[in-house]
Amino acid sequence: MACSDQISTTDLENASLDAKLIAEVATSRTGGVSSGALISQTSNRFGETTSTTRGQLDKIAYEPPVSYAGSIAFTVDDGAKTIERSGIIYAPLISSLPLTTTGTWSSSDEDNFYAIQIANTSAFGVNAVSSMVAMSLKVGSTVSTKGYYAEGDGGQASYLIVAPQAADEYGDHTLANGNVAVLQYSGKVDVKKFGVKADGAFSDYAPLSAAATKLKNTGNVLSFVSGNMILNTDLGSIEVEGFIIEGPKTYAPVNDPSGSGNVTDYGAVFSITGITNSPFLIGRGGQIRGVNFWYPDQVTTSPPTVYPTTLLFDYSLTTVRGGNIQGVVIEDCTFYNPYTLMDVGPSGTGSSQGFTHFRNNKCYPLRTGIIIRSTATPIHILDNDWTPAHWVASSGTDVEAWVAENGVIMDIQNGDNLFYQGNTCFGFNRGLYYNGATATGVNMQMIVGNVFDGTRFPIECTGNVVIKGMQLVGNVLNAINFKDATDFTCAAVKITNPASKVKITMVGNRFGPTAGHHIIVSDSSGTVDGKILISGNEFENAGQGDATSTQYESLRVNAATMDFTVTSNHFFSTSGRLNNVAAKVFISRSLDFSHNISDAYYQILEYVAGDDLIFTNNIAKDTKHPTATYTISNGVTNKAHIKDNIFDKNVTFYTFTNLDTTPSVSRGDSFIANNSAATTITFLDNGQDRDVVRIKFQNGNTTIDFTGTNLKGNSGANWNASNNDHMTCWFDGTVWYCDVSNN
Repeated sequence: MACSDQISTTDLENASLDAKLIAEVATSRTGGVSSGALISQTSNRFGETTSTTRGQLDKIAYEPPVSYAGSIAFTVDDGAKTIERSGIIYAPLISSLPLTTTGTWSSSDEDNFYAIQIANTSAFGVNAVSSMVAMSLKVGSTVSTKGYYAEGDGGQASYLIVAPQAADEYGDHTLANGNVAVLQYSGKVDVKKFGVKADGAFSDYAPLSAAATKLKNTGNVLSFVSGNMILNTDLGSIEVEGFIIEGPKTYAPVNDPSGSGNVTDYGAVFSITGITNSPFLIGRGGQIRGVNFWYPDQVTTSPPTVYPTTLLFDYSLTTVRGGNIQGVVIEDCTFYNPYTLMDVGPSGTGSSQGFTHFRNNKCYPLRTGIIIRSTATPIHILDNDWTPAHWVASSGTDVEAWVAENGVIMDIQNGDNLFYQGNTCFGFNRGLYYNGATATGVNMQMIVGNVFDGTRFPIECTGNVVIKGMQLVGNVLNAINFKDATDFTCAAVKITNPASKVKITMVGNRFGPTAGHHIIVSDSSGTVDGKILISGNEFENAGQGDATSTQYESLRVNAATMDFTVTSNHFFSTSGRLNNVAAKVFISRSLDFSHNISDAYYQILEYVAGDDLIFTNNIAKDTKHPTATYTISNGVTNKAHIKDNIFDKNVTFYTFTNLDTTPSVSRGDSFIANNSAATTITFLDNGQDRDVVRIKFQNGNTTIDFTGTNLKGNSGANWNASNNDHMTCWFDGTVWYCDVSNN
């Protein structure tokens, strides 16, 4: 024999393993020896599994069943022998042979058998998924389970047996023979059919993720009836696209649990742990209804712990549909202690979002409610309650103060077609915040029928925002820092340095007591065009509680190129200041009848500088300003048209320029002539058609020329006025017609 033909040690070992495999396949016993345990499968030296003779026979057929009773003998060769009990056919476990039945099924014979078939059919019934997985069932068979982990746990389901394919092992399961049991459902499926326990202890991320993957873009409903589902976001995010997560619509009250974490009484609860990923990524057609989202109480940390956004719009989920997210509905949910509740943001490659409804939710965020980055079609924020997050009062009041100083309900960075309606908002720093640091342009902002209370800035636009269309209709806006009554910086509506094209309508709102101003419009550049209509509103108590001499007004304007129309409003114990308004200001049919408070600095209007003030048909009563109901300062460069108003007292008279023979009447309708030397007045400049002015004379230095001029009166004779004489003149666009009065 040549050296190359010698048998090596490895050859001998392989031959031994092959001989053992042949013996185990032939005898169906471990090691191929008589003392070995009965087996239905074995492995070759390559690690590949193969069936023994007995295992192959088990796959071929079973013997007809006998009725279950005691003393039925099963030899080692009776693996195909079966029994029938309560309509279900059972075969013995190979590892239990030989055996003899005791006649006692529960806790005795039950452990030695497994269900193979419902009598006279290809359908099978088992108690739990684990029993089904241990079975070797033919393709086309069906299985019904009485529970997922155990009978009666809510996870009962039906399955169809198919040829081997990928299985997630939560909804679909691989059987002992390699075939797969596929979960059967139609329209709605319970989360517990995927192995979700919702017991407040077990981490349910993996089974919930499997359920979301299986239902993606099916339009079906994933039902979460009750329980406390633990979601560890360090493991990943749940993708909600093209299906609905639906709970029982049982709202969780904000003050429970008081730090105890007991949330099981409040319907369906997602208890969020982990700080790595957003719990839910929202794609096109993703909907979540009637469930509660629960974060731990923030007790001693200020600023609070930053959790990832609860609902994050992820455009990468919908690239096959053009990258746009639409058809999202979030309703009837409670969001308890999220740092940021929802971000309609550009996560991924998308660019636009729309047809989203966020409604009937109870929201208790720490920092931000909703961030809107891009909307092309309507987003509706309807009928929600917004309150700062929960804190433990004994040690967490610093968190409450932090939310009052930093919390924002809506951070609107870009987008059109926002409908914000019927919301109740309390205790935040800002309500709707159009952030100029990131916002570019907004249009069609419908803000209707909301209540803002205890919020410093219910509506605020700061810097470089193009406000092309905003309507505030029927809202209640109380601008107060509920944590600091001495904070007088508050304003119900604050527009500061917008980019261009400001178009805002405020109609039928109630501006309630505020520590600062009701409305501030400021453009430091003096170049931004705008049209602002303020009509049919009520304004009450600007600067409430401030005992200093600082003046807080309902309307404070510093915008040189904007038009303001203020009509048919009621002002209670408040005033207005318009500074450097070069465009037209029209104030008409407004009523102020309760300036009956002790603060001496209140007056109807202080017009500091600007052009074209029209102040007509207004009523003012009980004003307490010591010198004037209104003030028109020297900065008015064109015409202050003041007529047909009713004031109870203290109307300011403006003094003509000394020695001016054609003094201007542009700043009002009541003037004083107090020339220091003899002066003959031949005309009144800057009059408007149908103007009526009153002139009071403080000395005898002024003569009115009624001969050969466009001043008509005193029967055509010149009139030399004395101290305390007065004259009333009416203008037809060309001629002043005057009545003189000698006192």
